[in-house]
Amino acid sequence: MILNTTPIETTLDNGLKLIILELPQATGVTCLVNYNVSSRDESVENTGINQVFISTMNSDNDDIESHRPQIVYYVNHTSLSFSMKPDQLNHCFELNARMMTVPVLTETTMGEVIDIHLRYRADKRYFLSDEGVPVEFKSIFETMNHPNGYAYTPMATPESAARIDITQMRQWHQRYYSPGNACLIVAGNVKADEVTHLAKQHFDVIPSRPKPPAQALQQPCELDRRHVLYKDTSRPRLLMVPYMAGMRDALADQSGGALSILSTLFEQKLRTLPSVSHGTCRYDQDKYVSLFSISVFASTPNQSLEVLEADIKTLWDEIKFNPLPADELEIARQRALATLVKSDDHKGLALNMGQLENYQIPFSALNQRQRDLLNVTAQDIQRIARTCFSPQRTTVVHMLPLRMPSLTTTAELTLSNGLKVMTLENPHSTKVVCAMHYRVSKRDESTDNSGITELVGRMLATNKQYMGTKKFRFWNYDDFILCVITVDPDELNNAFKSLAGIMDAPTLTIEAMGQVMEASLAQRERNLSLISDYSIPEEFAALAFPSSGYGNLPLTPESAAQIDLKQVQDWHRNYFCASNACLVIVGNVKAAAVEQWGQEHFGALPLRSTTSVPKVQELSEPGVRRTTLRLNTKVPCLLVAFNVPGQIDAATDPSSAALQIISDLFELNGTRRLPVARGACVFHQDKHAGVFRISLTAKNADQSLEELETALLHVIEAYKLNGASAEDLEMVRRRAVTKIFRRETNDEAVAFDLFRLEDSQLPLTLLDQRYDRLMEVTNEDIQRAANTYFTPERMTVAHILPMQAPMQ
Repeated sequence: MILNTTPIETTLDNGLKLIILELPQATGVTCLVNYNVSSRDESVENTGINQVFISTMNSDNDDIESHRPQIVYYVNHTSLSFSMKPDQLNHCFELNARMMTVPVLTETTMGEVIDIHLRYRADKRYFLSDEGVPVEFKSIFETMNHPNGYAYTPMATPESAARIDITQMRQWHQRYYSPGNACLIVAGNVKADEVTHLAKQHFDVIPSRPKPPAQALQQPCELDRRHVLYKDTSRPRLLMVPYMAGMRDALADQSGGALSILSTLFEQKLRTLPSVSHGTCRYDQDKYVSLFSISVFASTPNQSLEVLEADIKTLWDEIKFNPLPADELEIARQRALATLVKSDDHKGLALNMGQLENYQIPFSALNQRQRDLLNVTAQDIQRIARTCFSPQRTTVVHMLPLRMPSLTTTAELTLSNGLKVMTLENPHSTKVVCAMHYRVSKRDESTDNSGITELVGRMLATNKQYMGTKKFRFWNYDDFILCVITVDPDELNNAFKSLAGIMDAPTLTIEAMGQVMEASLAQRERNLSLISDYSIPEEFAALAFPSSGYGNLPLTPESAAQIDLKQVQDWHRNYFCASNACLVIVGNVKAAAVEQWGQEHFGALPLRSTTSVPKVQELSEPGVRRTTLRLNTKVPCLLVAFNVPGQIDAATDPSSAALQIISDLFELNGTRRLPVARGACVFHQDKHAGVFRISLTAKNADQSLEELETALLHVIEAYKLNGASAEDLEMVRRRAVTKIFRRETNDEAVAFDLFRLEDSQLPLTLLDQRYDRLMEVTNEDIQRAANTYFTPERMTVAHILPMQAPMQ
């Protein structure tokens, strides 16, 4: 693309640089604010502070919501990109001027942001996307001093997070987020004189602050680097990354165009390798050094990465030494040109101009890109391949499937009063999860006292006499109620003391009961007319579980009128006792310490017998159930559920893994294969019953749910007849495996899963078998499960229509 106008540049008195690009053909405008600050300005003590600051500032300045920016972290600057309509530019300038002067920064938001970043960092130890890179990749390139800045920006660590406070955040803002350290770029359907007037109006009044010194980057050194990592991939993955010339040098020798075409050409050739399941190739440019990333998955779980690496090098040699066919070059050139055209809207141009300005490269380079691509010859491709595809400038990473440590090394102890204690030591954790499970739920209730279990739990949760400012969370599940808290290891003793107090004789008052009842009934009233992808109406739950008790109602106005304080106290005494409980501890703790404190705090509690109602199991084939509901939705919704085995039956039924795969297939393909606005699929198993539920939202208010139901049944029939394609099966298998690893690396989820197996009297080895079962699912298993469970006799259907307008 040839720019129709030359950018207009101005520098305000306070040092803020203003660059404006008029694009009359554009329909919108992008406002880009570049600050010359990045992770390279951080130290070990405050690693991640730049990301934490940006996230906190965006969250705390509420009225920025309408112009939420895209944030890009480059190797030596940070960009905030706002895309909007031209008439919104004044408000955008006002917001940015305020953030440059005195942004709102609160400790509460900062703490929440740090927690999110730490959880994400912990996740990235194990998980990565097809195009993503592991966190270790940044340290692998340490000698190159963070070459591809925004992709490998280090996040806050537990150590640095503990030191970052609100004072440091404000100092960081004062030091780096100032007019003299920033550049404002506006590209789109605007007039330069109007933009300049607005900029002066909002930014001229901001005082100048000292400009911090720039950090210099080292040049890369040529060292062969090889590493082996273990990740959540279901198949081995190979990452090969040669480094290339930086952006300025690539423009000077016109190698950037050749490398762009070479990346598309190489991605085309990857598909021809029998050792490759699928792969990507990317060329990412940066100021001092650019990366050419080749990421491929092996064709089978047992494929040797050494063989795969040799195949990639064979492709390298083919490109280096064999003449490139003209048709292959032209196909790759057209793909590279198409990618360039997509980036030449006002948003892409603003980002590119910001990068060039920061790197002190003339804007004329934007016009040179298309010319460079058109001028690339086969000889240019060969020359750049011979220069860059060498072991001396390539980092190689072998990523192998991760197998988590066995969860069956759990220590078990039963006290004389019947309390069972299970401990799983996790030396990788920094916290300890304390999860007290009581074997009571709405299935123990009757119509007269429905909701009493959750009522007691909420009353206990609101009691402030336990754990000070830290709060226990109560979760009301269909087979048990859970009281859980996550603490530091040195707080475990106090947590045990509080859990024992909750079990022994907590204070339960009429006032607390009334407050919880009022809040619960108000919530139920709101829920009666609401529908979402992951919540279902009471009527549907009752139909989907016709005789099991899993469809029982929560607290109702009728039951609330009959429940008094004595019933609440009796319910607590009967069910919230040691003989009806199981304490699961997971995290940075020793089983011996848990046993000592468990005996100390829980051992003195008396043995109390528990009376429980018999649990009714789900009928196998209760018959088709249908209902039509009117709820608070703008467009019709369709709910379809099938009864499937519960957890106990699923332990000996191999179809459960296949049903999980089918659920992920629906999540992957639902909107693609069905005429819907969105959809969700939930495969849920309780102790004695399970349900496979599909939720679909129509595209418009007039769409027929009868036709949508017919279309859904056609999709289900296709799974019965044909199963899934090999590509879809492998994609969702990876997603399902990822879910398992996420649970196995989440101490709270592990505690939950351990108790569910213990409560169902199932072996803990089932946790370690989940991965293998998913890996063993075949297309025939998918067909078998679909034909067995997706039948009219097991089906519940709800047509949900918008509420009728009130009569005038």
